[in-house]
Amino acid sequence: MVREFWLAVKTWNKEVVMDAIELGFNGILAQPEYISQIRQLARVKIISADPNADMILGSDVFEIYLDGTNIGETLKTSNSNAPVILYSDDWRVIPMENLLASRSNVIQHVRSYEEAALSFEALERGADGILLETSSSEEVRRVAHVVLQLIVRLCLQAFQRDSTAHYLDRAVNLRFQFVIWHLI
Repeated sequence: MVREFWLAVKTWNKEVVMDAIELGFNGILAQPEYISQIRQLARVKIISADPNADMILGSDVFEIYLDGTNIGETLKTSNSNAPVILYSDDWRVIPMENLLASRSNVIQHVRSYEEAALSFEALERGADGILLETSSSEEVRRVAHVVLQLIVRLCLQAFQRDSTAHYLDRAVNLRFQFVIWHLI
């Protein structure tokens, strides 16, 4: 799975949404009333409960809330290939490695740069993506920096393993344009 970098929009803040889009976030989880405003800003994947969204919560994307009562559960959904957004108030103490090993397409809900960095470092493969919940443009920029570091690291690993032609194919899949845009 290509890594996913999503922003959760609980209350409308055009500056934060624009920063996320410009910095390469590839999805916006939004309330139904914000869909038209987001579509006016850019062509970006919109995740919502609204049937007009690109990905619909409950059928294309699932949400699982972990607490003390269901920590040992695996992340099972009716569609095993669909992304699962994993929420927890204190996910750092949950055996994240076991949860990530139980399935792919896990999108970890994070609220900060530090949580995003930890999410990508869990196990060797880390979470398949993050859902950043913040109202701060500064935090969006900080998390985008973590994403950039991850993409550069993955591209370098691919280059070391594979031929140059294969490396270029992988770079495109890993949103290489994001890397180039930030290096210019």
